[in-house]
Amino acid sequence: AVLQNQTTTSADQDSKLATTSDLCLTQWEAGRLDVAEKTAFTYLDAAKKKGEKHPETAKALLLLAKIYKDMGKKEAAEKLMIKAIKIRKEVLGEKQMETLESNFDLAKLYIDMQKY
Repeated sequence: AVLQNQTTTSADQDSKLATTSDLCLTQWEAGRLDVAEKTAFTYLDAAKKKGEKHPETAKALLLLAKIYKDMGKKEAAEKLMIKAIKIRKEVLGEKQMETLESNFDLAKLYIDMQKY
């Protein structure tokens, strides 16, 4: 019975993470950057409960980075992207699609920042 309760709790946690992630993404895409930033922090805090080096934490860092980029906070975005890429390389591997996409996002940021 205890194991079943833990599984439900984990499933509930995953559901809440997905909902928060989706809400943040929707707010960001709608251009509601201030609200999206707050939601991204909520998402990041929840993701970190899975572990500092968990793929969900990397995903949350990247979403916050993209919001920062659109807010003009490009240096902050860069730091978050680098941290997320490091997590993804370590946990998922260098050639994993998510890692490659993160590298591409960082490259686009560097182009915006004129850091060639």
